[in-house]
Amino acid sequence: MSFFCYLSGPRYWVLAADNKKNVLTVKTMESGRFATHEVTTGDAHKIHPVGGGWWMTGAGLSTVLHDVREHVREALEDARWGAEPSVSVMGRLAEDPGWLRRIHRRCVAALTEGLPAGGENPEVLSGLQEIVFTGFDASACPVVLRTRSDDNFSFRRRSGPAVVGFTGENGVWDGAVEEKIRLFLTRVAEDLQRRDPSSMGDRAWDLIPPLFQKLAKAFPHKLSAHGDLVYLTPQGHRWFLF
Repeated sequence: MSFFCYLSGPRYWVLAADNKKNVLTVKTMESGRFATHEVTTGDAHKIHPVGGGWWMTGAGLSTVLHDVREHVREALEDARWGAEPSVSVMGRLAEDPGWLRRIHRRCVAALTEGLPAGGENPEVLSGLQEIVFTGFDASACPVVLRTRSDDNFSFRRRSGPAVVGFTGENGVWDGAVEEKIRLFLTRVAEDLQRRDPSSMGDRAWDLIPPLFQKLAKAFPHKLSAHGDLVYLTPQGHRWFLF
């Protein structure tokens, strides 16, 4: 498991993600043919630019996240040469997520190919896959596109200020925990909207890491208290480590 969260203001996004990543590798070993390794070094950053002012984060199989990023980057790069707005490209990708389902099936098949016949597949292969894209429309209004494997990768679109979201909402967390997370992020969003734009990134860096610290303390084998945070505007971004 890992954790990401996001929130929007009138003309900005804040994304944060912990740096705990489970990497499934298939190996030929006497004791078994797969292993799961925890990665908490600098190469475990989970927030990535994909082009055209759009950024991506997510949770689940890292191979799926990587291949999805590359697919979207190529689509946005092709559109750039054709002068198609990036928000239009993202809208097209969200309207028909068959490409994402195919990537997911291909990655899972590749990971299970070397497993012993008749044995149980690692639980991580059937775990929840979540993917989020954030960006801005032509009027600089924040837009988020979010999809989950348990919803057949159908995309949900939300836009405007005061959008709040996080890993596993609507079913994964205990109801009381989910409500506390949502309330925490809502209060952060309200605080940021009272700040000068020049200080919002630093203020988010002050306010959001305590949430990760609390979650890591409650779920030490699943979440990390450390990660990265990105403050996005239509003009650019600031990137922080915590």
